[in-house]
Amino acid sequence: DEIIFKSKSKEINNQGNPGEFNFKNFMQKKGISYQGYTKGEDVKVLRNRSSWFVHAALQTRSHILKKIDTYFHKEERAIAKALLVGYKSDIDTDTKSHYASSGASHILAVSGMHVGIIILIFSKINSLWAKTARSKKAAAILLLLLVWFYVFLTGFSPSILRAGLMFSLVLIGRIIQRDHSKLNLLCASAVILLIYDPYYLFDLGFQLSYLAVGGIFFIYPKLSRLYHSRFKIVNRLWELSIVSISAQIATLPLTIYYFHQFPNAFLLTNVVTTICATLILFTGLVFMLFQWVDLLAGWFAFICGKFIEWMNLFVEWIDSFRYSVSRGIYLNDFQIVI
Repeated sequence: DEIIFKSKSKEINNQGNPGEFNFKNFMQKKGISYQGYTKGEDVKVLRNRSSWFVHAALQTRSHILKKIDTYFHKEERAIAKALLVGYKSDIDTDTKSHYASSGASHILAVSGMHVGIIILIFSKINSLWAKTARSKKAAAILLLLLVWFYVFLTGFSPSILRAGLMFSLVLIGRIIQRDHSKLNLLCASAVILLIYDPYYLFDLGFQLSYLAVGGIFFIYPKLSRLYHSRFKIVNRLWELSIVSISAQIATLPLTIYYFHQFPNAFLLTNVVTTICATLILFTGLVFMLFQWVDLLAGWFAFICGKFIEWMNLFVEWIDSFRYSVSRGIYLNDFQIVI
């Protein structure tokens, strides 16, 4: 967009404190070199440059946000907006702190995990009717359309766009029966994104997303062979646990490097919050589909809100433990590589 505003702009500079975060470098990699402060009434949009398609996506997301405000209780709205459409501006500092300390902050950032959960939910539904090779291919095409419909609903948020491309290549590989090397497909999506914007390489979300998914693809199969129970529910809990462990192992060096802390209760937190997030996404998607029918929208908003309430209470409970997080861990570049 082109805007005119009244403000004194100045070049972004660091504060000069020893060991500080390099904010100037961080912003330059996003293509931003200057900053300024202004009032809302001193800003005017001259020309809107977004395409009609992106504009329609943002309008749709805005409509869903209004519906969430209408049907959800005040305490649940911020989490519902974050999980369903990737809008995090309403989350207060205390909630962010609880989720970060308990090792569940990734739940609030709509990314590969959320797209993966949606694919998992609808893959289970599709498996009820997709029995032949042709019907399985049709099911994969439907999933592909669903993924991009969800990307559309989130207003083409960068993290969801990244996850959408990543899983699209996996689904396309399944459609053309070339899905044997998921790591190759993962690398292919990374190359496509880096051709589009090489600075993605320095984006924390990009780094953590690809490490987490790569960890799941590479480490999960090895861990899954270590144990098998004759009870289905035990196997499901084991699968959830090792998905969490695989992602945590892969992202551990970077999370320590950037945040200088480790959530000791991550395993318990991730198993419970992943189950809650799955239920929230499923009921939330149904809510979005039936948002024009008051009775159904209200009913599914109530159910979804209850799952959010229980997840918030659980995360706060974990954060209340005295040793729930180890802080003050500092490693240099060489130690991180090792």
